Amino acid sequence: MDSVTLRSTEETNSDLRNDFLQLFEQKAEMDINLSVANTYVCIEAHKLILAIRSPVFADMCFKEHRNVGDIIKLDGVSVRTLNLILCYMYSDELKTDSPKELIEVGKAAHKFEIGGLIRLCKHHLNCCSVDKCNVWSMIEASMYFKLEALGKKCLRFLKSLSIESLFEMPEFLQTSQETLFYILKRRYIFIESDVFWMEGILRWLQHHKSRNRYLLSAIQTLSLTCSEFLDLIEKYPTFFTSKETSRILCNMLRPGITELPPWCEVKLKTNDKQLFSDYNDIVTNALKIKLESKMKFPKSIFFEEDGFEGSIVFELKLAKCFPRMPYLVMLELAFGSTYVPRENLELELFHYDQGTLLMRKKIKFFLKATEDHYYLMVNHHMRLQQNYPFVFTLKLRASGLKKWGSDGPISSRQYRVAKIPEDIFQNIYLDINGCKAVCLTLLSDWMVFIDPKCDEKNPVLTNFYFDSNIKFEA
Repeated sequence: MDSVTLRSTEETNSDLRNDFLQLFEQKAEMDINLSVANTYVCIEAHKLILAIRSPVFADMCFKEHRNVGDIIKLDGVSVRTLNLILCYMYSDELKTDSPKELIEVGKAAHKFEIGGLIRLCKHHLNCCSVDKCNVWSMIEASMYFKLEALGKKCLRFLKSLSIESLFEMPEFLQTSQETLFYILKRRYIFIESDVFWMEGILRWLQHHKSRNRYLLSAIQTLSLTCSEFLDLIEKYPTFFTSKETSRILCNMLRPGITELPPWCEVKLKTNDKQLFSDYNDIVTNALKIKLESKMKFPKSIFFEEDGFEGSIVFELKLAKCFPRMPYLVMLELAFGSTYVPRENLELELFHYDQGTLLMRKKIKFFLKATEDHYYLMVNHHMRLQQNYPFVFTLKLRASGLKKWGSDGPISSRQYRVAKIPEDIFQNIYLDINGCKAVCLTLLSDWMVFIDPKCDEKNPVLTNFYFDSNIKFEA
């Protein structure tokens, strides 16, 4: 009995693919012609194979009762794209690694409902490297094919570049409005301020000869300073109307004094996740700026009692060198539960909306207590803007504390409290790596906690925590 050689399914499929591809290449018994619109190119194929691989082609080949040799005209595909599609339909192989061709083939596959080819294009795109020549088209592909990993890869690449070089790319001017809007919604990962983004938008709009304000609605115009906005007007003198210019400048000088252009008031809706989930996340990932005071205060201003209370009013204002608008996410107090038991402490935090009238609003927060510090984690992120200060009030009241003796504390308490008049305590700059980034101005009397053993002084607020995106710059 002759021996029977059993071949693997993989080998059989490989031979079958080769046979079908050979059938296509040798043009054997072709019965339909595919014509590419706006060209004189006509490619022959087999109706049955087209119908098996694509329901769209099945309808075109059989439901429309075409005869042998009929011509099907195809719009929206190039000759190269059609050849790649036909090669896949006959052999299950995608013979290109070019990101541009993968995008074109993938879109055509959507049009002709070729599911396997769509999945193959997505896989190849996810494996492609991102560079200056293809980053914008790759972002568009990540949006079209819903490839989240590819979109993140593109954003990481863009973040490694400077914003100036980003907008100087020839591809940037050719990108679609939807792609640019996708980037604008995610600009929080970049350190640059909104003035750079607005200049990029104006350049793109000028290239497309468009005066549409849709993209500008993504920018917080009032985060710019007057000088920054005037510089943009000087570069693009015909874009803004005189009415828009005057209203924007008036609101920059005094917010709320007049009505803003409608596109300035549009709030950009994003699906951004909360930057921090809990206290440990903030301490680990947020940018911490320490408030230090090395001044020597007269002893006469110390007070010693079994409790203390006061309202501390202060404003935070960004210096021009600060990379972009941050969010304030947590405040740290100089004392903890070993000094003031939690049940003996009352805290309230307010901020002021600076419109035509100052409106005080209460800030909700979560209180985290440790032995050394109390932490106020704000319920929603407080965003600081560069063109006007952010004013806060912190109300403290502590009671039931142990008294102090003439030679030190009677109990094991480590600190005592000093109240510092406003005219003694000066403005403070909070530094980021030696760069004066935030100015803290005292608008009321202040309070300092002092260790009598080493004369170490700690202002009532010791640390400010900002969103972590700025930490990349620090």
